[in-house]
Amino acid sequence: MIGDAILAMNPALRFSIDGEVKTEADYNNITWFNGKDPQGSAFEGTPDGIPSWRDVQAKILVMEDERDATKYQRDRKSERRTRMPLELQLEAIVEQMKVDQLAGKEMTPQMKNLLSIDSTIRNNHKKP
Repeated sequence: MIGDAILAMNPALRFSIDGEVKTEADYNNITWFNGKDPQGSAFEGTPDGIPSWRDVQAKILVMEDERDATKYQRDRKSERRTRMPLELQLEAIVEQMKVDQLAGKEMTPQMKNLLSIDSTIRNNHKKP
Protein backbone atom coordinates (compact mmCIF):
# COMPACT_ATOMS: atom_id res chain seq x y z
CA MET A 1 0.00 0.00 0.00
CA ILE A 2 2.92 2.33 0.63
CA GLY A 3 3.93 2.22 -3.04
CA ASP A 4 0.37 3.09 -4.06
CA ALA A 5 0.35 6.01 -1.63
CA ILE A 6 3.66 7.35 -2.95
CA LEU A 7 2.46 7.12 -6.56
CA ALA A 8 -0.88 8.71 -5.67
CA MET A 9 1.05 11.67 -4.31
CA ASN A 10 3.58 11.83 -7.15
CA PRO A 11 3.02 9.52 -10.13
CA ALA A 12 6.34 10.51 -11.70
CA LEU A 13 8.44 8.94 -8.93
CA ARG A 14 10.30 5.69 -9.60
CA PHE A 15 11.49 3.55 -6.72
CA SER A 16 12.16 0.04 -5.48
CA ILE A 17 11.00 -1.32 -2.14
CA ASP A 18 12.79 -4.32 -0.64
CA GLY A 19 10.72 -5.97 2.08
CA GLU A 20 8.07 -4.34 4.18
CA VAL A 21 8.04 -0.65 5.01
CA LYS A 22 6.70 -0.36 8.54
CA THR A 23 8.84 2.38 10.02
CA GLU A 24 10.38 5.66 8.99
CA ALA A 25 13.78 3.91 8.95
CA ASP A 26 12.38 1.37 6.46
CA TYR A 27 11.00 4.24 4.39
CA ASN A 28 14.39 5.92 4.35
CA ASN A 29 15.84 2.73 2.84
CA ILE A 30 13.65 2.88 -0.27
CA THR A 31 15.79 3.00 -3.40
CA TRP A 32 14.82 6.01 -5.52
CA PHE A 33 15.61 6.34 -9.21
CA ASN A 34 16.39 9.61 -10.88
CA GLY A 35 16.39 9.13 -14.63
CA LYS A 36 18.01 6.69 -17.04
CA ASP A 37 21.49 6.24 -18.39
CA PRO A 38 22.18 6.29 -22.16
CA GLN A 39 21.47 2.53 -22.35
CA GLY A 40 18.00 3.08 -20.86
CA SER A 41 18.71 1.57 -17.44
CA ALA A 42 17.37 3.40 -14.42
CA PHE A 43 19.98 4.83 -12.10
CA GLU A 44 19.75 5.59 -8.44
CA GLY A 45 19.45 9.14 -7.26
CA THR A 46 17.27 11.43 -5.25
CA PRO A 47 14.51 12.84 -7.45
CA ASP A 48 12.50 15.92 -6.61
CA GLY A 49 9.11 15.50 -4.99
CA ILE A 50 9.73 12.60 -2.62
CA PRO A 51 6.97 12.85 -0.01
CA SER A 52 7.85 12.72 3.67
CA TRP A 53 7.15 9.65 5.80
CA ARG A 54 4.46 11.61 7.65
CA ASP A 55 2.76 12.67 4.39
CA VAL A 56 2.81 9.09 3.09
CA GLN A 57 1.28 7.81 6.33
CA ALA A 58 -1.47 10.45 6.07
CA LYS A 59 -2.15 9.48 2.45
CA ILE A 60 -2.40 5.80 3.43
CA LEU A 61 -5.06 6.70 6.02
CA VAL A 62 -7.03 8.65 3.41
CA MET A 63 -6.76 5.78 0.92
CA GLU A 64 -7.89 3.27 3.56
CA ASP A 65 -10.88 5.49 4.43
CA GLU A 66 -11.78 5.74 0.73
CA ARG A 67 -11.45 1.97 0.33
CA ASP A 68 -13.57 1.33 3.43
CA ALA A 69 -16.21 3.82 2.25
CA THR A 70 -16.67 1.90 -1.01
CA LYS A 71 -16.50 -1.63 0.44
CA TYR A 72 -20.23 -2.05 -0.14
CA GLN A 73 -19.69 -1.44 -3.88
CA ARG A 74 -17.06 -4.17 -4.10
CA ASP A 75 -19.26 -6.54 -2.08
CA ARG A 76 -22.26 -5.88 -4.34
CA LYS A 77 -20.18 -6.37 -7.47
CA SER A 78 -18.83 -9.67 -6.19
CA GLU A 79 -22.26 -10.96 -5.20
CA ARG A 80 -23.80 -9.85 -8.49
CA ARG A 81 -21.14 -11.81 -10.39
CA THR A 82 -22.01 -14.88 -8.38
CA ARG A 83 -25.78 -14.57 -8.26
CA MET A 84 -26.53 -12.54 -11.40
CA PRO A 85 -24.40 -13.50 -14.39
CA LEU A 86 -23.66 -10.65 -16.78
CA GLU A 87 -25.90 -12.22 -19.41
CA LEU A 88 -28.93 -12.02 -17.08
CA GLN A 89 -28.11 -8.43 -16.16
CA LEU A 90 -27.88 -7.46 -19.83
CA GLU A 91 -31.17 -9.18 -20.65
CA ALA A 92 -32.89 -7.31 -17.80
CA ILE A 93 -31.46 -3.99 -19.01
CA VAL A 94 -32.54 -4.63 -22.61
CA GLU A 95 -36.04 -5.64 -21.51
CA GLN A 96 -36.35 -2.49 -19.38
CA MET A 97 -35.15 -0.36 -22.29
CA LYS A 98 -37.86 -1.90 -24.49
CA VAL A 99 -40.48 -1.03 -21.89
CA ASP A 100 -39.11 2.51 -21.67
CA GLN A 101 -39.10 2.83 -25.47
CA LEU A 102 -42.75 1.72 -25.68
CA ALA A 103 -43.61 4.22 -22.92
CA GLY A 104 -42.09 6.98 -25.07
CA LYS A 105 -39.10 7.70 -22.83
CA GLU A 106 -36.16 9.35 -24.53
CA MET A 107 -33.35 7.00 -25.50
CA THR A 108 -29.68 7.84 -25.74
CA PRO A 109 -27.89 6.89 -28.97
CA GLN A 110 -26.11 4.10 -27.08
CA MET A 111 -29.43 2.70 -25.84
CA LYS A 112 -30.91 2.86 -29.35
CA ASN A 113 -27.83 1.08 -30.71
CA LEU A 114 -28.07 -1.65 -28.08
CA LEU A 115 -31.76 -2.21 -28.87
CA SER A 116 -30.97 -2.31 -32.59
CA ILE A 117 -28.26 -4.91 -32.08
CA ASP A 118 -30.59 -6.97 -29.89
CA SER A 119 -33.32 -6.78 -32.53
CA THR A 120 -30.90 -7.88 -35.27
CA ILE A 121 -29.72 -10.83 -33.18
CA ARG A 122 -33.30 -11.87 -32.43
CA ASN A 123 -34.21 -11.62 -36.15
CA ASN A 124 -31.17 -13.68 -37.13
CA HIS A 125 -32.02 -16.38 -34.61
CA LYS A 126 -35.80 -16.70 -34.42
CA LYS A 127 -37.53 -19.01 -31.98
CA PRO A 128 -38.58 -22.25 -33.67
